[in-house]
Amino acid sequence: RQNLIKFIVKSGNKGQAFKNILEIGPSVSPISRSFKDFSSITYIDNMNKPPFTLIGKEKYHQGLYPSSKISGKFDLILVSHVLEHSNNLNSFMLSIKSNLSKNGMAVFSIPNFKYWLANKYWNAITSEHLAYPFTDQIKFICNQVGLTPVFSKFLNHSVYFSVSHSSTAQTDPVTFKKLLSLQQLLINWVD
Repeated sequence: RQNLIKFIVKSGNKGQAFKNILEIGPSVSPISRSFKDFSSITYIDNMNKPPFTLIGKEKYHQGLYPSSKISGKFDLILVSHVLEHSNNLNSFMLSIKSNLSKNGMAVFSIPNFKYWLANKYWNAITSEHLAYPFTDQIKFICNQVGLTPVFSKFLNHSVYFSVSHSSTAQTDPVTFKKLLSLQQLLINWVD
């Protein structure tokens, strides 16, 4: 958690405070409260009510992102160990792009599946994980939807990455081939 916060601070918002924050899947311990000088924080999670007391200008929406739409633009979107539970990564990233302010940043933390599976950490394969994104897959999807990813790793547990709007979206055929080979690798491991 502290390493993720350090990554967010290091990635920064071009010297500006994060005014409007969206945290997707905060569970019982919101990360966004670590940032000061915000105007509002919006949380979305699948629990009927927030498992924490809302303070100040915090709002809670019950639902699953992105199927439960959140209106508005956000300077910071936090997605910690949620992306791997999405059944459509492309739709998820398109919604992130839609909710991201012009100069905003979305920050993700996901399991380092490439390391976990290569080292036969089979407990990574669960019914809760609907996707097993590797960095090449994330790069490919971000490129397709017009987002620019920046990656960092925290030991072998997690991959942190931030995304921001990019000026162009294009398909890189080499990346697409890597994407297919990584998917085949995962299928072979599961079989």
